[in-house]
Amino acid sequence: MIIFFETLSTTKKLPLDSVQSHMQSVADTFSSITMDQYHTHPKYQLYLKHGHLVRKLTLKPTRATDSQLLTLQKLLPNLRYIYFDWLNYKALSTTTAKKKSSSRRKYKSSKMWQHITTLCQLKQNSLIEDEHQHQYQHQHQHQHQRQHQYIPIWRQLRLLNTKIRRISHKVCPSYNELQGPELRQFQDGNREFISMFSSTLESLSIDAYIRRTLSTKLTNIIDYSPCLTELYISAFGITLKLDEVLASFPALKTIGIQHSDLRLGKNFPECPTNHGLTKIIAISVWTDVRTHNRLSLQCRQSNYLCFKGVRVEGSVCPTTGRISIDIAYTIGLVALSVRSPKALQILDSKDHDNSRSQKEEEEDDNDNDNDESREWIWFHIQHTTRDPFSGYIVRQLEQDESQEVMEYFANYKLQKEQESNPPDRRIDFQLSPVRKWEYALRLGYALFKCGSIAE
Repeated sequence: MIIFFETLSTTKKLPLDSVQSHMQSVADTFSSITMDQYHTHPKYQLYLKHGHLVRKLTLKPTRATDSQLLTLQKLLPNLRYIYFDWLNYKALSTTTAKKKSSSRRKYKSSKMWQHITTLCQLKQNSLIEDEHQHQYQHQHQHQHQRQHQYIPIWRQLRLLNTKIRRISHKVCPSYNELQGPELRQFQDGNREFISMFSSTLESLSIDAYIRRTLSTKLTNIIDYSPCLTELYISAFGITLKLDEVLASFPALKTIGIQHSDLRLGKNFPECPTNHGLTKIIAISVWTDVRTHNRLSLQCRQSNYLCFKGVRVEGSVCPTTGRISIDIAYTIGLVALSVRSPKALQILDSKDHDNSRSQKEEEEDDNDNDNDESREWIWFHIQHTTRDPFSGYIVRQLEQDESQEVMEYFANYKLQKEQESNPPDRRIDFQLSPVRKWEYALRLGYALFKCGSIAE
């Protein structure tokens, strides 16, 4: 780590990148400066950068009046070495820092965490007195990795009434997946730091990779936070309960979910209250028809829905051959990306507990049949070859083809009864495109009910 000092009179208008470019040439000049000597020049600025110079620089605890003369302009993450004296100086000198960031390295890790833990105990140490506590209260954002080592820091920051507004939580970046005892630490740690700063937390980002071979998925990872407005979760192996998310974050406006499961809880109310969620982004998410429909129903103020690579599980109504995905309550724009046949998984009712009942499907279908004002647009999605990774063809059906499709499904139940053999889900790729399309009719279809679609 390089600690470099330059007078304000020569660098006041100089960009930080330019200042860093001649760090190497002047760093040796200050290698013997002590902190007491530095404080005799109150117009100096402090910059930090990766490196190994000035490691013998003496950093003595500063007095309260001296600490107010300094401003920490830049703290780059992933510091190779962290020493107790430097941490103490940082804690005392920082008055306008906007971001705390650190990362764990395999080497020197035990020594580094020992120093960080010691920093958490400074409140009981004579080096920090009560009048310095306000300097911790200016921290606005905290980024961390491997959260269980940071729990002592969170607890200390809470005791100092630190107002954390943004938390970015990236778990296990140097490992392929979480497993064993780390799972419990991950689950408990998330709930604890959310509850610690629930009165001020406005944005939460979680990035993790849970072991795919687990028999049960993690679900209990959130806690009540009345001020949270932004939630971003990218985590394999995690199941989010829609009712728990909306109940835990009543002020939530934006939610982004990636590589996770989204389901309804068992105790989801039949008549839920409207939620103020306005922006929903789901990428590579597994969900089901019931959850999908309830999301649109309860979040009627949403003006932006984006679904890309979302797999919606459900069952085809045996009477109409239809599976209905309802996002008609969305008042704004909808962006849908359903370019893969795997984007919609059609399951039998007996294999899918969250499927809508046959009676509900039939009642809903009858309502749609009586609504002549709806505009029907039909698409056919298919693989280009037998190889599922070769790509897809998405084709909008012509008007006469669309009419033929509607006539087929108007008598879907009769058509099914007259078939001598049950439909095979494997399509013969030697068939012509027209025959492929006709063959696909027997498998049923998905109906997306939208207020509007942007793209």
